[in-house]
Amino acid sequence: VTKIEVGDLSKEDTNELISDMIQTPAGQTRSLTDVVYRKTSGNVLFVLQFLWSLCDEYLLFFSLSSNQWLWNTAMIESKGVAHNVIELMSCKILQLSGELQNA
Repeated sequence: VTKIEVGDLSKEDTNELISDMIQTPAGQTRSLTDVVYRKTSGNVLFVLQFLWSLCDEYLLFFSLSSNQWLWNTAMIESKGVAHNVIELMSCKILQLSGELQNA
């Protein structure tokens, strides 16, 4: 068994990750990064899950009319975030149908 420790991302690394994920120049993703970093403290798992939840809730979406990713910083700022991995995964499970939750 090999144990690999993954530390938290810096704010700049978080911005690079977000920029790469949504294929948007890093200079344009700073407002999104600011709020994501505040909510996740750079925890890689939280950053990724938080971004997915933003997409699920259409707070981060690709606009076909403008051909770019858009987000609402104020709405994202007001969104709650899980404080640990167990809470995060519990929230994800609760979003599934009752049948899948009991499978």
